[in-house]
Amino acid sequence: MNILPFQYWLHRYSTSLGRADFTAGLTTAVMLIPQAMAYALLAGLPPYVGLYAAAVGPFLYALYGSSSSLSVGPTATASLLAAGVLNRMQLPLEQLLPAAALLAIGVGAVQVAMGVLSFGSIARFLPYPVMGGFVSAAALIIGVNQLDLILGLELPRSSKVHLIVWSALKSLPQCNLWSVLLSLPSIVMLVLFKRLSARFPRALFVVVLGALIVWLFELPVACIGELPKGLPTPQFPTQSLELWIDLVLGALTIALVAFIEVVSIGERLRKIDDPPLKPNRELVAMGVSNMGAGLFQGYPVAAGFSRSAVNNGAGARTPLAGVVTSCVIVLVLVFLSGLIGSIPKAVLGAIIVTAVLRLIDLKEPIFLWKHARIELWIFGTSFIGTLFMGLQQGLIGGAGVAALLMLRYRQMPLELECSVPNTIAVRGPVHYLNMHRITELLPKISAKDVFVQGLDQVDSTAYKELLKRQETFDRQNRKLHLEGDFLAKAASQKHPQKSQSKTQK
Repeated sequence: MNILPFQYWLHRYSTSLGRADFTAGLTTAVMLIPQAMAYALLAGLPPYVGLYAAAVGPFLYALYGSSSSLSVGPTATASLLAAGVLNRMQLPLEQLLPAAALLAIGVGAVQVAMGVLSFGSIARFLPYPVMGGFVSAAALIIGVNQLDLILGLELPRSSKVHLIVWSALKSLPQCNLWSVLLSLPSIVMLVLFKRLSARFPRALFVVVLGALIVWLFELPVACIGELPKGLPTPQFPTQSLELWIDLVLGALTIALVAFIEVVSIGERLRKIDDPPLKPNRELVAMGVSNMGAGLFQGYPVAAGFSRSAVNNGAGARTPLAGVVTSCVIVLVLVFLSGLIGSIPKAVLGAIIVTAVLRLIDLKEPIFLWKHARIELWIFGTSFIGTLFMGLQQGLIGGAGVAALLMLRYRQMPLELECSVPNTIAVRGPVHYLNMHRITELLPKISAKDVFVQGLDQVDSTAYKELLKRQETFDRQNRKLHLEGDFLAKAASQKHPQKSQSKTQK
């Protein structure tokens, strides 16, 4: 593993690449600034903590990471997980901030250790139904946790939806009408602007508009308040051994979930001329980014899908776009901290709600019902466990059910045969634990048309991974042909009319 992977793209860097990276970095920064503040509030932290993490994370990832598309910084999922860890401790603010920084350093240390020890393959031990149920439930929890900002109420933060809703209902008569009148139109505008243009800086627009309305009409709503100017000096948070122990399990959970998000997003957005995504390298890159965020008094960072998609769509060609993003955020902290303080919290709550709507996956349970009903138990356990028992409990429960269901394959090993040119013949069930054997073979075949035959027993995770590889082949102007009973059944249920017409012919 290269110590500094930026050597791969630095030798071919040019003015045209620099212009593309500058545009993408600036565009992403415009999106990240309001998101970082909103997600910090979600974690129960002051908004400037999110800006600290957003200023440091992308810069360090640019030095150690390999993906040109990934936008590193505060995310909804990582913020909610951090909130779950920190809320349990019931710390005052002067102890909460060092604890959040220490959590980021702990997450980073876990990720670096996993990368150095080549634990990158651990991502495949959490199949899609586990992550789908977990993320969908987490998105609901995130959205419900914004009721205090949207309604202008003082509500306790919790990872259990029913407790938050009950508290909100009891306090509803005391809600701030002006907060409601700011947040609801903001949600509507954010949704409409997203449909009109994916690259329009809708979050920045509603933030500026909301701050302007509050200033013009002197509305009695909660605002961010005065921010510290510039970046803090790096320092290691000194905390007791007892606090370290309390943070360990949370750091492990955040490290794993953040890594899975990074690999998933990076593979999805990888360009043809990008180097292959190496999980162990990405672990080290994310680990260094988290440790840096913690040293600069931030909190855990990960890769955000919507930001990464914007970064990719805006033309990012190398990880240097992340350096531009970091520089813009530092300039904002130095010169515009006074203006940021007038942003109403209700608008930040609206940004979070619209950001997590896309995380609620309604298609996954429908897909499982049609193609792999037994895996609905995995999705349901993960979803219900996360929603009512807690984030870590839901994730562990879903993974446990997935492991139990894997026992049905114990007498059916997977065999692969490559005797026919450009063809992989499959014998046996393909599932999330052995899928890597096929995906590792595919890059070794350089033919324009590649065939994978015998896909008769395929679980949902393996099926989706195969479809991703088809997309990769399509971007390379090649064709990956998937053949087998399961694929034929899935295609017929997806396009019944086409399948029927082919049969008649």
